[in-house]
Amino acid sequence: MKKVSAKQFDKTLKKVFLILILIVFVFGCPNPPQPPETLPADFEVSYESGATHLEWGHYELSIDSQGKAVFEKTMETALSKKYEFDVRESERKKIFDAVVINNFFGLNDNYNDPSIMDGGFTKISIKANGKRKTVLVVNSSVDQFDKVENEIGRLITHKIGEEAFSFQDLMDEYPEKEIPKEFYCIKDDDCAECSNSECSNKDFVEEANCPGNRCGTYIKECKCVSNYCTALLGNSFEDSGEISRC
Repeated sequence: MKKVSAKQFDKTLKKVFLILILIVFVFGCPNPPQPPETLPADFEVSYESGATHLEWGHYELSIDSQGKAVFEKTMETALSKKYEFDVRESERKKIFDAVVINNFFGLNDNYNDPSIMDGGFTKISIKANGKRKTVLVVNSSVDQFDKVENEIGRLITHKIGEEAFSFQDLMDEYPEKEIPKEFYCIKDDDCAECSNSECSNKDFVEEANCPGNRCGTYIKECKCVSNYCTALLGNSFEDSGEISRC
């Protein structure tokens, strides 16, 4: 019998080990489901996403089985804009493929992080092959769900443009005198005069009233008139000296 050196034995052992790893990877890791070639005749999409506060805005999209789509974005209950368009079968197929590959029908019905008080939500409802699945995600991130949402978002942006998820056009369409009383001023994301996170962690009234008016720069392009701000925020906004911004 030919004697094998320790060095050769180590090389052989490494090769065997690599082969075993390859076998486990190929046969042990489940492959993602492959979508069928054709789109189900009854395929429908319902999508809703937004903040937990209505005044911060939200979006809704519905696509029926014929490809007729309606997208609407709203702020509060009075400012809204609706778009209607057709979605080709090939475009709907991309969403369906994302649904299948990411096992959307196998997800839980609800995902929620109760530790977050204010945040956002997204709800997607899919109908395909006689079945309907609705998933609600609140203040959480679910990778498979997010990939389906991303495909829906790409469709919306492609059909409407980058302004689809902006509320500036809603505000531009309403002169100051037409802004309803329930409309709230928009906060700027950047509070240059605030040295800590106090402002961003409190609600609107407390921000307007925080020490030294450090949050005055939060008020951005405020389109409500002064009496609306007073009615909405009470004396805190007026006392802060920022009423002139409205």
